[in-house]
Amino acid sequence: MDTVTVVEDLRFSAPLREAAPDRDYSTFLPVGDYVVCAKADDPFVRPARARLIWAANTAAATTALGIRTVLAGSTAGLTYKVENLAGAAAVKRRLEELYNVDPIFDLAVVNSDDVASSDDQRFTVPRAYPQSIFPRAALVHTRDPAVALACHRRKIKYVLEYHDEDYQKQFRNWPILFSGRSSCLAVVAITERVRAALIEEGALPEKIIVLDSGVNSRTALRRDEAAESWRHDLLGYDYQKLVIYSGGMQAERGIGDVLQAAQRMPHVLFAFCGGHEGDLSQWVRVSTGMRLANVRLYGYLPHEVVCQLQQAADVLVLSRAANERASITSPLKFFEYLASGTPIVSARIPATGRFEAEGCAVDWYEAGRVDSLVEALVTSFSRFNRSQAPHQENMRIGLQHSWEDRQKALFDFIGSPNVKTTF
Repeated sequence: MDTVTVVEDLRFSAPLREAAPDRDYSTFLPVGDYVVCAKADDPFVRPARARLIWAANTAAATTALGIRTVLAGSTAGLTYKVENLAGAAAVKRRLEELYNVDPIFDLAVVNSDDVASSDDQRFTVPRAYPQSIFPRAALVHTRDPAVALACHRRKIKYVLEYHDEDYQKQFRNWPILFSGRSSCLAVVAITERVRAALIEEGALPEKIIVLDSGVNSRTALRRDEAAESWRHDLLGYDYQKLVIYSGGMQAERGIGDVLQAAQRMPHVLFAFCGGHEGDLSQWVRVSTGMRLANVRLYGYLPHEVVCQLQQAADVLVLSRAANERASITSPLKFFEYLASGTPIVSARIPATGRFEAEGCAVDWYEAGRVDSLVEALVTSFSRFNRSQAPHQENMRIGLQHSWEDRQKALFDFIGSPNVKTTF
């Protein structure tokens, strides 16, 4: 499909939840900036990088709560200078295009090649942090233990998120970060199992909060015209149903099981959105070898386009391989699927099992069992049809896990931080 219809007038079809009295979060930091960075040398934008989606959405959500926020990132991959107003505006347009966020936050440019001196070269940070970012920072929210360590050494308050990434698991200085004298205000664990692992490393239980990944609130906006355009172009006269998968394309995501299900359901079109080129090339070879005419592999798409495809689908599939990685998975895509209002077929894993009793339009299957996946898809096709309105209960629950609500939960956990006013 070469062109995409974008609906300019995106509105909720009905009120989804009532407004509740809320804390005034604009007073959370009386002075200084709330700095968001994923890994110290990460660029501002890069397709198919989950932690950059986290960074952009966290920065946008924090700013929306009235807190002065700065997103730190390098210029890697960009062909223009960012240090002037025109360049910064171009970066923000790219952030909005790729991640569908409102980029009303400031940018702090990091030169990833300019590394600050340190006694321990394994955990250095770019020089921009001590020279220009930390002097403005009241609180740093990061996923990089090296940044947290630099904050600790300068007595700057910080929040560390742990998502069980490889570079996080290579860090060994946990006793320093988790000491009673640390400047750490909170450690965010992505699942209960990750929380347990952090406690084993010495983290104080009272400083750990478990927070699911958030969902972009714009997911719930209706895109009916664009969705019907996608269905017309994709299904044609050859296929009866449309199944959409969006997310990472690693083998641990259960992609192989979904392809086997597609082989058994030739009149159903399966479309995959997401993934790095290396992962995609693997599945192109597999699907070609299986002679799957009913599979489309689109790679990473802008979030707005993904939302259109999700609303075009008859079913959204959340698959996982049957391995231990499922126990540390945070259901980011599950909440996004819920917010779309489209029926879901999901693997039964710890991160999603707690929603089985919620009355959502979800059918469950056993991870690793293709027969169970096919049965769940057939059941979903029979239970739901596209003549029904978007499933409001799905949307209601999905939007309870927005990035804004995630930040509110973190700030309520922290309380009123006593931050430094000079550096």
